[in-house]
Amino acid sequence: MVRAQKSTETMGYHACSMLKLLLCCSFVTSLAVDPLGPLAGDGPSPIDGECASDGLRLAQVEADFAKYLAWMRRDGAKIRSSVRVGLAAHGGVPGIRGLYVSESVPKNTVLISLPKALVMTVEAIGGPLQTPEGCDKIKGFTQGTMWALEMKKGSASSFAPYFNSLPSLADLFSFHPMLADEDVQKEFSELPLIGIIRASNDVFVRAIRECLENMKTLPQSPVANVTLEEIVYANLVMAARVFHGTSKADKWLPMFDMANTAGTHLGTNLATKITKKRIELKTTQEVPAGGWLFYKYSSMDNEHHMEKYGIYLEDNERPLNTVAPCSCSHALRKASFAMLDVASAPAAVASGLQAPRCRLLKVAPDGQGQDALRCSLARLAWERCAKSWDQVVEVSRDNLDPLDLGDEDAIRSNYMAHLKLLGKEATMRGDRAAAIRIHEMAVKL
Repeated sequence: MVRAQKSTETMGYHACSMLKLLLCCSFVTSLAVDPLGPLAGDGPSPIDGECASDGLRLAQVEADFAKYLAWMRRDGAKIRSSVRVGLAAHGGVPGIRGLYVSESVPKNTVLISLPKALVMTVEAIGGPLQTPEGCDKIKGFTQGTMWALEMKKGSASSFAPYFNSLPSLADLFSFHPMLADEDVQKEFSELPLIGIIRASNDVFVRAIRECLENMKTLPQSPVANVTLEEIVYANLVMAARVFHGTSKADKWLPMFDMANTAGTHLGTNLATKITKKRIELKTTQEVPAGGWLFYKYSSMDNEHHMEKYGIYLEDNERPLNTVAPCSCSHALRKASFAMLDVASAPAAVASGLQAPRCRLLKVAPDGQGQDALRCSLARLAWERCAKSWDQVVEVSRDNLDPLDLGDEDAIRSNYMAHLKLLGKEATMRGDRAAAIRIHEMAVKL
């Protein structure tokens, strides 16, 4: 039986500890990383990495994928026979599930075609939920609760195979900063991302909990057996997989979200096409046999990319654009260097990476470790602080000479002006959570 922490007032510390208690499993794969080994997608093998357990995990992934295909085809999906699932070394971490093609595919080839019946929307799982006054305005409450209710149906849900394909809470715990435990938050507390997460989760979790408790008091309440943790989990997986397209209605597209994302080194090779009756995933360039499939998730920098997806994109072309200060202290340097293979930095940056990869990572004996998350935060810290730490920031591909990236003091002097402007804009548009985050950043200044 799971015992909750005495206080779940904030996600920043207490609620994260409570979520941690729910975990009973984690990634099967080890996180042994070759600092300058193959980038995600290199090589035609469906299993890319040197993890002994990956062979067993791949067999299970392939078996689950076969069931997934059967469900989709039964309900009208058309899937090219060469589309396969495998385990790729993504961002330097082996054992990440992704899609590849077993034979060469020309440009503009439709790989997956979904009928509208397989497109998951709020309406498709029961329509809008009647909530207490004001709760419909709480970001993530209505949709998160709808998802939680649908998932609780188990095999009775028409979308059960899709839900079964999603990462577990344990998977998310291993890498997603929104679930960073107390130790990780303390080690990387100087990163603006940690402050943003603490502030936003404080508002987010409190508001959802209050609405959930209010709904539970209603006669024959539909959420009588729904927990806060289930809604938080639903919001994390929803946010990372939502497809907006040209309409305002959020959509979730089975199998489309199995494709990983990539930056400038690998590039993306997929695009979505919407017709009156179907949604298609097609290639934007020729993909060779064994080539991995990559879809552009967003154009965000790594700080925002990690906040939404939990992923550090090592070849992200978008520079960090946060206005929040970061002291780049010795403590942050120590925590980051404990994870990073610093000696490989010149070669890593020369090859187009924003930060060096990590040393050999170990999974905790209880399967609840967060070294994958520590690795991503360390790389984010490097991207932010390398110059302050007198490390290589940017190098010439010809001679590896450091380049001058500008006057950091001048950049810092503009922080307060930016914060005031952003705070004013957040207040005017009624975004209370953003205003709180910006206020906390200003206080630190």
